[in-house]
Amino acid sequence: MLFDNPEYAFQQFTGLLDKNGKEIYAGDIVTGITVFSGFKNGEVDSEIFDFTGVITFKDGSFQCDSADFPLNCYENIKVIGNIFENPELLK
Repeated sequence: MLFDNPEYAFQQFTGLLDKNGKEIYAGDIVTGITVFSGFKNGEVDSEIFDFTGVITFKDGSFQCDSADFPLNCYENIKVIGNIFENPELLK
C-alpha cells in the first residue's frame, strides 16, 4: 500500500505561500525574517530576526521550529527545500 511505503513522505499543506508563490508544507525548510515587537525600558522595542528552520505543526498551528511563533507571523518566507530531500540544508 502506498501509505505504508517508506519511500514516500507525505507533507501537510499549511494553506500559506512563500514570497515566490510556492506552497508551504510541513517538513519544508524555509528561510526568512520576522520582527519581534515589545516593550523595553518603558518604550516600544523591535528586533529583526533572520531564521532558517523546518515547518512543523505544534500547539494547533504551523510554526518554524527555530522560532516557535505561528507561521503567519513571519515575513518574506522562502522555501529552500524539505527535510526529506535536502536535510543537508540544516547543517
